[in-house]
Amino acid sequence: MTLLIAGLAGFFLVHLVPATSVKQTLINKIGQGGYMGVISIASLAAFVAIVRGYKAVPPTESMQLWQPIEMAGTISLVVMPLACVLLAAAYVPCNIKRYIRHPLLTAFVLWSGVHLLANGDSTAALIFASFGIYSIWRRMAMPYAIGTPTPLWRDVVVIIAGAATFATLHYYHEALSGIGLPLLI
Repeated sequence: MTLLIAGLAGFFLVHLVPATSVKQTLINKIGQGGYMGVISIASLAAFVAIVRGYKAVPPTESMQLWQPIEMAGTISLVVMPLACVLLAAAYVPCNIKRYIRHPLLTAFVLWSGVHLLANGDSTAALIFASFGIYSIWRRMAMPYAIGTPTPLWRDVVVIIAGAATFATLHYYHEALSGIGLPLLI
């Protein structure tokens, strides 16, 4: 559990850097590229610690807090593709950004919410509630800016990329989390 908690703490601390003066200090010392590299490597290291920490928690250390709802699997098949499209929209200029405030954080809110419905144990609750609360807080703190219109083909690319991301994550879910999901086809 220690590795999991350290990974979560590291991940959120790294993601709070942009909201502080530390960001500009780092950029002044190592440049924008260096800053992005350091943040990316630190984020990846923290994410790996979260995944490894989750897998390392013995079932006896994780207590059941609530009973997962029976429809969680069905709900996730609706919500997770949408979350994956929003994830893709965060990185591609598209019209979705004109209507959804910070698509990446919105994707994390959806991801964490559906996973809280499907997992009632304390270890999963720690991960998904942490990401959900952080994402809601950051999303609310960010200013809303209406983007400029983009060609419709960009939205199509985002939807295809989101669908591919969902299919990949669904297929490799067991390798990533240790929990297998039924095949879609």
